Amino acid sequence: METKPYDKVVLNEEAKIEQLKNYNVNFDNTDMDFARQFLKVESFSFVLEYAKYAKKEMSFDELVDIFYKDRELRNAMFSIIDVIETHLKTISAELLTKKDPFFYKNNPESYFEEHCINKVKEIIEKSIKKNIINSTEEHIVYYQKYKEFPYLPFWSMIKYLSLGEVYSLYTSLNPFLQASICRNYKMNPATFGIWLRDLSLVRNLCAHNQRLWKRKFDFCNEKQDIKQLIDKLIQFLNNEPYKKPNENFLKNLQVRLDSLLG
Repeated sequence: METKPYDKVVLNEEAKIEQLKNYNVNFDNTDMDFARQFLKVESFSFVLEYAKYAKKEMSFDELVDIFYKDRELRNAMFSIIDVIETHLKTISAELLTKKDPFFYKNNPESYFEEHCINKVKEIIEKSIKKNIINSTEEHIVYYQKYKEFPYLPFWSMIKYLSLGEVYSLYTSLNPFLQASICRNYKMNPATFGIWLRDLSLVRNLCAHNQRLWKRKFDFCNEKQDIKQLIDKLIQFLNNEPYKKPNENFLKNLQVRLDSLLG
């Protein structure tokens, strides 16, 4: 395929307004000082995406309202995933450290599939280099008096792993340990692996400020919109052992989501 140099330049606020008009955004009755300031501080490529996916005429105020509601929606989704991620890390650490808090360093072949051990070591070493080796965080400084440092007991180490890295560790475990973790979720190991992979992808969308509005998600081999996905995750949180400790959180979250999705 023949290519050509990219010749577009950054737009000023007036040019951004004209481009939005090309996507049927109406600026009648708009506070233009606010519009210029908004377009100055927010990513235009991100704002423009909302206009493109609306596929209908809307006022600039309506566009801004969708933009801010989607930001709140990402925060709400992130808080749901945070609860799930924290619990997963907690039960995984409890299960895997019964015999040795440093199993991942001392005896990885008894826990992980042989062909995955190098991948596990890479994940751990990356986390040590990024989060631990030069950290002045009190929690980490505490462990500096022990000879195993910069390795931490796995219940502390797992806190510094991303959900995607936890997914990689899970898929590296031997089948017996995978099944032991999945019993907490009433899923078979293969289904839970897919669920965890897709959850980490949604988390990354939220963490990197990607659009959720009008997005279709491939989640556990089903096509779902944001409302269907949230309903699925809320249903998950309404099961034990989440329900009781998160009762008030879920009640307040549901009110918040109803206002955003209504």
